[in-house]
Amino acid sequence: MVKFVSGLLVASVLVGVVGCGGSSSSTPGNDASNEETRSLVSGSGSWLHEAEATCDETWAFEDNDIVADAYQIRSQVDAETLTDIGIGAFVFDAVVTSGDRHSLRFTVTNIQDSTTCASSPFDENEPVNEAESVTLYLDFSEDDQFAVYTGATGGTSLGTFNRVNL
Repeated sequence: MVKFVSGLLVASVLVGVVGCGGSSSSTPGNDASNEETRSLVSGSGSWLHEAEATCDETWAFEDNDIVADAYQIRSQVDAETLTDIGIGAFVFDAVVTSGDRHSLRFTVTNIQDSTTCASSPFDENEPVNEAESVTLYLDFSEDDQFAVYTGATGGTSLGTFNRVNL
């Protein structure tokens, strides 16, 4: 009986050691230190793209009376009044594997026919009707600055946005 109990004890310890041996994760993307988290709405929730010397484009997310999960994009040409060029809902991929771009899907709820900057990252890629959405990809160089791309990898930046501190 003593041999049986000691054999059972040794077998339990052996199974426990083998079972625990595979617990360390070396798979990329599964490690918390391999993740990058960014926010579009923390702080002011507004971002400025100085498209050209006489035109600015501002993207605002859940800011200044904008409801949750909504955005408003404005263009200001030649220092005139801000003009809405896009209003709708958005979905932002806040956590990605380090080095990957964050996806930002715009779904337009109100198509705007307004003058925009000649090089508008939003207007050049805006859906043509309310039934469509468009996904752009953001590459953060720091918490308060991102570049916009049309693809998850490669390509040329459509412009850089900086957080507006209100």
